[in-house]
Order: sequence, then C-alpha cells, then structure tokens
Amino acid sequence: MLPAAQLASRPLNVKVGADFDIVVLPEEQARKAVDALAHCRPHPIGAAMARRSEWVLFLPPGSGLGAQWPTPARHFDSGTLQVPPLLTVCEEPRWVRLGNTVHGGRAYTAPLVLHPLLPLLG
Repeated sequence: MLPAAQLASRPLNVKVGADFDIVVLPEEQARKAVDALAHCRPHPIGAAMARRSEWVLFLPPGSGLGAQWPTPARHFDSGTLQVPPLLTVCEEPRWVRLGNTVHGGRAYTAPLVLHPLLPLLG
C-alpha cells in the first residue's frame, strides 16, 4: 500500500485518496476499537499510525463515500498524510499496527465493522 515508506529513512508525505482513505480517531477510542474487535479473525483493524494523541487508520479507497462518521472520528479521502518509514523507528509519527498477518498482511481497516462500533466506545 505504501511502497515508498518501505524504502524511506524518515517520514514522508503521501497522497490520500487514490490508494486509501483514512479515518482519524483519538488514541483512546482507537485502542478501544482494536480491543473490542480482538476476537474477530482476521482482525478487522489493519495498519494504524500514531501521531500526537490520535491514531490514523487506513481504509480502502472510496470506502467512506456517503458515510457520516460519528464524532470525534474524522474521515479523509483527499489531502496529504505524513507517514513514518516502515523499517526505521520514529518517535512521531510511528506505526502501532502494520496490518493483519492473515490474508497477505491486509493493511486496510474494514469500515463496515469499524463504523457502527465507534458510537459504542464513548
């Protein structure tokens, strides 16, 4: 999904929209979502990146069209996102999940599972 990040030695800017959408959540809510879905196989939360006190989850491109994401979640299908390199440790931004090991390392989060869960997490 982010081939340039595999070769990078420092954070780089990537375009949101063509290859992925993103949803940004406060860290606490993101952690609760990961924990709540831990029993699902494969885990429906894919790659996640931490920055400041929030997590960025990667969604399939176009998956947020027409969806009203519950506050405080923020959905983006365009713009630029700074991502950390995959093989170099950064303090911020940093990877907290690199995706699922099942099904070829799926990096996308399943929006149809995540979306209805968010209002329940408070």
